[in-house]
Amino acid sequence: MSKNQDHIEKIEAFLEGRLDPAGHTEFEKSLQSNEALRKEYENYQLALKAISNRGLKDRLNEIHHEVIPQKRKTRQWLIPLGIAASVTILSIFFFLPDEQSMDQLYDQYYVPLAIPNLRDSPANDTQYPHYSAGEYQKAFDRLNRKIEPSSMDILVLGNTLIELKKYQEAIEIFSRLKNDPNTQIRHHALWYSAIVNIKVGDQKAAIQDLDELSSNSIYQREARELIDRIGDSD
Repeated sequence: MSKNQDHIEKIEAFLEGRLDPAGHTEFEKSLQSNEALRKEYENYQLALKAISNRGLKDRLNEIHHEVIPQKRKTRQWLIPLGIAASVTILSIFFFLPDEQSMDQLYDQYYVPLAIPNLRDSPANDTQYPHYSAGEYQKAFDRLNRKIEPSSMDILVLGNTLIELKKYQEAIEIFSRLKNDPNTQIRHHALWYSAIVNIKVGDQKAAIQDLDELSSNSIYQREARELIDRIGDSD
């Protein structure tokens, strides 16, 4: 048995509570004295966290009320893994960085806006056909020509700019909605502003946006979690 495999089996036994008291104490001492074991233990925990994030995308999609199915190809996420799936966990280790970067957090939390039927807006996939079809340049051209865009127009424009990788422009667009009277639109704007600020590496601005969402908002749970994870990445 390789040393790595031996470490993984011990880590699994420790996390699953299968060690007797003496073994538990011995493992904790080994974590303090054995740097290689400690590193693999940390990577194992990161792997499990990455696996748990598989359900995060579904949760974020649920927040978009009455989502219209999008035609763009979605990212493929990690396959389900059990805590005892040693071989697969080992393969994940080779792709885990020492720390979670801002780009990684962005990739884990960014879900393209699905056109919702907000209470105060008649938005639907026929109103934004280019966006719904993934034709983002055409969507931008059409939205950018509007003389008096609605709040929903501005929100979709901001998300269109994200898809076009024009992040600073997207941040400026979302700032126009942070005091919008429509609570749902305001929350969406703050969330996407935070996500894009993470992408460009502005942690302070991201946390300011997330703080506003951390209570009484549709993104409350995700905002609190993301604030903690930004702190962990410092």
